[in-house]
This record gives sequence, C-alpha cells and structure tokens, in this order.
Amino acid sequence: MTAREWLSACLKHHHLCSKESGMRSGRGARAGGPFRLPTRLIDTGTPFTSVIRLCDSKDIGQENKYLTLSHCWGDKVAVTLRQENLADMKKEINVWNLPRTFREALV
Repeated sequence: MTAREWLSACLKHHHLCSKESGMRSGRGARAGGPFRLPTRLIDTGTPFTSVIRLCDSKDIGQENKYLTLSHCWGDKVAVTLRQENLADMKKEINVWNLPRTFREALV
C-alpha cells in the first residue's frame, strides 16, 4: 500500500481526519478544539511541478490538508532549517538534498 492509498483510507474511514469534521485532536491542537496547521509546512506543489518549498502556515488557507512523516534520522542529519537558509528554503528545497525516505514520500 502506498502513502497515497493510506491517506485516502484515512480520509474515508477516520472521522477526525475527514474534512467535514473541522475538528482535530492531538499534539498541536486543543483536544476537541478547532484544527490549526503547524507553524511551517512543506508545499509539495502540484503533480505537474517538481519544486517543493517551505511555507508559513499563516500565509496559506487553514483548509489545506497536511500529513506528517515520522523518520529516524540516524547519526547524520542531511538538511536542517536554520535562520541563514530560511529564505532560500521558502523559494525552493532541493529534493536531492533530502534523505531517500523523504524523496520517495514526495512522489
């Protein structure tokens, strides 16, 4: 099963994941309170673009969907967000600098 199929099943079968619920629980939101996006997200663009970039959630609509990827970095962290690369990452993130797990999740 691919990540796309998992997301589809989640949206179809989990009440708290469905767009219609408008409520979320868990870390980052008050339990049972209104849904809030994380501070920053990676915009994966559209299926027709290969550019990904960092965006501030305050600059996008709250109706956007997102998902998270849990990942063990191991001994070496390939890419980290720092004040000095923040502006560049908001323009574009080079996919080839990301670990293979992240690259594969983006396709």
